[in-house]
Amino acid sequence: MSHLLDTYKLPGIGPGRIKRLKAAGLTSLEDLVAAGVDTVAAIPHIPPDVARGAVEAAQAVVGAVDVAPKVEVAPKVAAAPAPTAAPTPEPAPMSADDGDEDGSSMGGPKRLLGQLDEVLQRHLPGWSRIRDRARRNRS
Repeated sequence: MSHLLDTYKLPGIGPGRIKRLKAAGLTSLEDLVAAGVDTVAAIPHIPPDVARGAVEAAQAVVGAVDVAPKVEVAPKVAAAPAPTAAPTPEPAPMSADDGDEDGSSMGGPKRLLGQLDEVLQRHLPGWSRIRDRARRNRS
């Protein structure tokens, strides 16, 4: 398998040096490893320390790929259907008369409905008209 130079970040090797390596016929990491440090360092504008780092990095990538164990992928098996949960019992419906007469018992429904109505009036233009129409239709 060929590892193209463009697909790996090698230390000290940027786009300009990649062009020089390709011009010298080195287009893959395998080519770089086969050429060796001396050959890479002989390419103009690639110092010996950069050549050494690039060749060593290329050797590490190529060696890691070559010695990596082959992983066999097991065939996909259809998953068993998920168990269904027992149905959740419905909560008992609350009426507007639940709680104390003033609707204040534990934040009774009357109080909560009043708070909800205030919020809707502030944030929903035309809420009063919608609410009043619904009240007329109920009666």
